[in-house]
Amino acid sequence: MVVLHHYMFNYFLWKDGYWDINGYNLFRFLGPLAVYVFFIISGYLFSSIEKKSFPKWIEFYKKRIFRIIPVCLISSIICIFISYVLGNKKDLSVLNISYWLDGGLLNKRPELFGFSDSNLINAGVTWTLHWEWLLYISLPFISLILKKERRLIASVAVSTLCIIAYCVIKKYVHDTDLSNTFKYIFCFSCGYTCRFMKSERLVRYLTSKITILITILISIIIIISGNTYGIPTAMVAFIIFYNVINGRSIFGLLKVQGLRRIGVVSYSIYLMHGICWFIGFHLITKDSNIITMSSLTFLTIIILSIITSLLIEYPSYNWTKNTSKNKTTQLK
Repeated sequence: MVVLHHYMFNYFLWKDGYWDINGYNLFRFLGPLAVYVFFIISGYLFSSIEKKSFPKWIEFYKKRIFRIIPVCLISSIICIFISYVLGNKKDLSVLNISYWLDGGLLNKRPELFGFSDSNLINAGVTWTLHWEWLLYISLPFISLILKKERRLIASVAVSTLCIIAYCVIKKYVHDTDLSNTFKYIFCFSCGYTCRFMKSERLVRYLTSKITILITILISIIIIISGNTYGIPTAMVAFIIFYNVINGRSIFGLLKVQGLRRIGVVSYSIYLMHGICWFIGFHLITKDSNIITMSSLTFLTIIILSIITSLLIEYPSYNWTKNTSKNKTTQLK
């Protein structure tokens, strides 16, 4: 979904010279919907973490670092190289380059070698990693403050407060960054809600055909309105994810073996697809070539992502898991 979203952004960058999607609201909807589901998944996966000893937290962060940073560094290095080729080779700033090597922690992405579109080379996707790191940093505090049995009430309360804060800020303050902050916290808290909300009545209600129909209608309204980045899209993401963890397969899509295999390399796809679209559209010289080049570029995205995943992503992550197992065995 994010690949299609950024395809249209790169298309208009190539066609009209600006980074936006003009009139294709479905594509404007797919990207944020996918990202909000991604944040909800993150909240869900880490919602059950309890208090750990200091060494165990070190192991946890070690696994996160080797899960996230290696592919992110590859993506950033490619962006640095492309900026070098397209920019002014004499306009070198070591500080600017160093910002690109932070694994998304701060996610400051200044222009490189005077090339103003440096951040567009990988479609600026590392901004989500910044929020992932903030979630990871918050986990020890959450585990200390909230026992598991209180996390459902806390997550529902946080979600409600985030909706209120988001609406107030959008209406009266007009601070996009601040409203987005509450929107992303809402998504993470929805993950917690999905984990701990076990009421059979709520499960039946939220997975019913009527709820799914209402969700589809709301999605259509969002797409028609063009306001695709708002908290209603995040609410749609919550309903979709809650249905998935309760057995729904999104009209059978999640049972398709090919899509399941793509899911295994989705992180590499996420960090590599923008680079491929950027290069692909730079190679297109006229409109008649766009279908052929787009198809070849999409195929390249899949192949490159599989290679990156097999050679870098999983080996580095599996290494940390193996070293952790060895340490546990030695302690025993």
